[in-house]
Amino acid sequence: MKNLGFYIFLLGLLACSTDDGNIDDLFFSTIVPDRMITVGFDSIFERTNFVTEAGTNLVFTYTHQYPQSTMIEDDELGEQLTFEIDSEVDSFEYTDEELRQAKCHYNKIGAWVNSSFQYEVTEGTLTGQKVSENAWDCTFSVLAHPGRIDGEMDNIIEFSGRFSY
Repeated sequence: MKNLGFYIFLLGLLACSTDDGNIDDLFFSTIVPDRMITVGFDSIFERTNFVTEAGTNLVFTYTHQYPQSTMIEDDELGEQLTFEIDSEVDSFEYTDEELRQAKCHYNKIGAWVNSSFQYEVTEGTLTGQKVSENAWDCTFSVLAHPGRIDGEMDNIIEFSGRFSY
């Protein structure tokens, strides 16, 4: 009988999960061909809007999904950096004010974030080299300033890796 109790206890321990219910950071880097970013102004919120639509350029999007817990509902949060380049070039480099040429912008994403608020990025460096017909090696370190509008902290976004489609 003692052995039966021990085996039930042991079975109970084995059935326990070591999973802490957390999901680590996730990173995505994608390119969408035949697109372009148009820049407009929202007079209601008095801010710049960036809209991706059909065009002839390549639009790059870097997404960082912050860690989250499977035990908490609606705790998703992340950020995106988006920019465009001419589809005919084999390399690019934009620094500081030149980032406007790439229509580089930042926004937060998540369950409790108004992701329609986008922020123009005008500080930092963004470089890329085409490595195949559908892949680019890119490096960037840019400073996003959502705090200028919403009182949020500035955010440094850094990445070195491959974008592809």
